Amino acid sequence: MSIWLLAITFYPILLLAVFAWRKTERYSWWWIVSAPLGALAATLFAPDSTLQVPDLLFGLVWRLDDMSRPLLMMTSLLWLIAGLFAYGYMEPTALRRYTLFWLLTMVGNFALIMAQDIASFYTGFALMTFAGYGLVVHTLQRDALRAGKIYMIMAIMGEVMILAGFIAIIPGTVEPMLYYVPLAIAEHEHGVVIAALLFAGFGVKAGVLGLHFWLPLAHPVAPTPASAVLSGAMIKAGLIAWMQVLPLGADYAELMSLTNFAYVVIALGLAASFLAALLGVVQLKPKAVLAYSSISQMGLMTTMVGLALLMPALWPGVLIALIAFMVHHGLAKGALFLTVGLVSHPGKLRRWMILALIALPALSLIGVPLSSGGAAKYLLKGEAYETDMSTLVFLLTFAATATTLLMLRFVDLVNDQLKVTIPRAAHLGEPEDQSSNAARVHGTTMIHPGNKYMSAAVILSVFASLVLVWLMPIGLSISNTLTFTALWESAWPIAVAAAAYPLLKRLQR
Repeated sequence: MSIWLLAITFYPILLLAVFAWRKTERYSWWWIVSAPLGALAATLFAPDSTLQVPDLLFGLVWRLDDMSRPLLMMTSLLWLIAGLFAYGYMEPTALRRYTLFWLLTMVGNFALIMAQDIASFYTGFALMTFAGYGLVVHTLQRDALRAGKIYMIMAIMGEVMILAGFIAIIPGTVEPMLYYVPLAIAEHEHGVVIAALLFAGFGVKAGVLGLHFWLPLAHPVAPTPASAVLSGAMIKAGLIAWMQVLPLGADYAELMSLTNFAYVVIALGLAASFLAALLGVVQLKPKAVLAYSSISQMGLMTTMVGLALLMPALWPGVLIALIAFMVHHGLAKGALFLTVGLVSHPGKLRRWMILALIALPALSLIGVPLSSGGAAKYLLKGEAYETDMSTLVFLLTFAATATTLLMLRFVDLVNDQLKVTIPRAAHLGEPEDQSSNAARVHGTTMIHPGNKYMSAAVILSVFASLVLVWLMPIGLSISNTLTFTALWESAWPIAVAAAAYPLLKRLQR
């Protein structure tokens, strides 16, 4: 059944080759929307399988299993929805150039999720990173080029650290496979340094505090569908890499001690959770607020990686919780970014409709009861409860205050924009003129504000974050969000944020 794994990557590559070869001006939605279908179909219908090509690179090994399946399912679904949005968001001329980088970035993203060997994993990671530059600078405006410059500087710094870490341990591995890397680090005399290099190198993509500078610059200038996959799917690549290469688990605890390093990771994660919120609530652009929200949420996941480094016996449970949280966060954050595209050009949508579409994934991100966010956070904190670190448990709970503040700020900014755009929208009973309604958004021409493709993509993304996420194999349970402890721990941080936000708004004036 490894034919599925071939289809996942080679179908988008075939599309890319044919698309680049064709010179016709006619553009079909099929080019950009169909590319993730092979990956999505594999996650739904293909059994666990392994693809091995010994003569390619240093021995290519890809695997679809309990870890990669839910991540690939979330990622392919998000790329499909964002592709549908992009087709309605851009004019054909801009979309042709955009599609080239879109397909390359997607192939890299899919490859790194399934790769089990070092060479193909790094190739996929690097392809996703450098092709993503084309998405960031798509408009070629000054702000986009500046953001792209910072993005590339940080990306190259990360690549250098990753290569340095891999080169240091490859001579000590039996085979160039990812599952030998943690053991090679644990047995190396400079294992802590190598672990730090790989943590920092992949941490650039994960938005670790101090390595996060590209995120709040790239999101506001990138086209909306690019922002959705950048924050929903691509940012998870760093975390996926940590799960693969860091010496996590009890098997490595006897070979090396990472106590001090673990405390540094925990501190960076917690600091990102709260400092990103403080920076986010003073932003003036909705997408910038969402970018800081991603940094804050990734801080929670970084904290849990640090906890597993500190207490290796917790790693099996932490791994399950992290996968669930990544899937939830990817779908919810992707939906929020896509709704921004409807804010500037609502078409026939009423203001309350757009606010409702925004509020639902925002509440899930906060972690209210009955939401996937509430269930995912229950899994995360459940592992922390296994320790005697009551302060850490409190801070993980209090982090919901930071998320709530950011969501309140986001909705506030969106509402202010809607007050301007809705009165200028076309009258509901009048036909709209295609040429007069065309508008420039970040340098990209909208063909038809509020058209059926954009609206369908947003509705589908919200539906996925609210309903489809429960059908994915990630172990979420609604009942866990309805216990007295879960209700209390979700209620008081939200209440604190609701009380603090008016004061913060007053201080900004």
